[in-house]
Amino acid sequence: MQIISGHHTEIWSIDTDPEERYLATRSANPELRFYTIKHDLVDERSMLKLNGPEAVGSENSSVQKKWEVLMLFGEIQRQSKDRVATMRFNKSGNLLACQVAGKIVKILRVLDETEFKRKAKRRIHRKEKKFVKEAADVNGDVNPSTGEESSIPTLTSSLASLALSLNNNLLEIHSIERSSSTKTLTIELQGHRYDVRSVTLSSDNTLLMSTSHNAVKFWNPSTGSCLRTIDSGYGLCALILPRNKYAPVGTKGGTIEIIDIRSGTCIDVVKAHGGSVRSIATIPDGDGFVTGSEGHEVKFWEYQYTQQPDQCNCNCCISHVDDRRLIMSNLQHSKPLMVSHVRTMKMNDDVQVVAVSPDAKYITAVLLDCTVKVFFMDSFKIFLSLYGHKLPVLCMDISADGALLVIEPADKN
Repeated sequence: MQIISGHHTEIWSIDTDPEERYLATRSANPELRFYTIKHDLVDERSMLKLNGPEAVGSENSSVQKKWEVLMLFGEIQRQSKDRVATMRFNKSGNLLACQVAGKIVKILRVLDETEFKRKAKRRIHRKEKKFVKEAADVNGDVNPSTGEESSIPTLTSSLASLALSLNNNLLEIHSIERSSSTKTLTIELQGHRYDVRSVTLSSDNTLLMSTSHNAVKFWNPSTGSCLRTIDSGYGLCALILPRNKYAPVGTKGGTIEIIDIRSGTCIDVVKAHGGSVRSIATIPDGDGFVTGSEGHEVKFWEYQYTQQPDQCNCNCCISHVDDRRLIMSNLQHSKPLMVSHVRTMKMNDDVQVVAVSPDAKYITAVLLDCTVKVFFMDSFKIFLSLYGHKLPVLCMDISADGALLVIEPADKN
């Protein structure tokens, strides 16, 4: 229907005002182009009804222009050379927001015809006074496109509200005022700021845990609401223990963080591996868990519950039961759950995923060399070696009856 040229580089954003009067385009070049939109196309039959010599002279040119929907209205030369990533008009069409690649959003004001003439007349009057005052020849050639840029950003108070979606998963709402903007609202508590590295469900499916770059979040799976956010290290894997009281988190720094879900605090940090803790799996008997790391090893851990001060029944504690300060101080510094290292199984390569069969007879380890090793749990002797994948395995699980081993590698098989 119509092909429009003029931009020397690729066009990054395009938008129209709500009344569809103007079309704004922005490329990697400094200029911002505007086009007028023509809605009433000229009918060819109406062209034949023209009388007089005008019909002969203007028939060819009118037929050529009858399909021209967009006509160049003007352009604005911007001072910034950064490309505009997105342009959007507001609902009333009097503001145009330009998101520059980076951390800048520029707000331009679209003037109506009356206000434009008034500002143009005022600008000409100021120029005439300047010429008279200087009494000399001054270069008065002003590019009308660059002259409009100074009048466009003129703002009045509380013109509009601007919603921004940031790169760190934040939502911000700004109030556009006369010559500045004010951040009025921020949504930052629900999702993670960075990539989610692992998710795990509790045994009764009432709690969902997710780990990310610097935080651990607990969710309600039924409603999707975030229940608690806890600061942590770079969590790569996690596990919710039965009764939903504690959760060990394997981090990129090779540590295991013990999270107290009820209090929302990290009660202990254990230096577990020399490399990143890539996987963690519970032992079916409930006495511990297994971790696999990039340090070519699989480690077994046991739970150790320390006795609470208020649960002690010895004569010493009973005789000092009136000393409330001492009891509360010991209660605050106590560690209800601790983990201790029991055994270590050395591997030939980095361990990506570990899993334990439901009967605790076999332990499965996925290595970086694209192989899956199945060992006997008690003796660490190899039982099976599965191979054939071209890329490393990303995740693995064993069925509840122990009959199936499901593997998902990066080669889409």
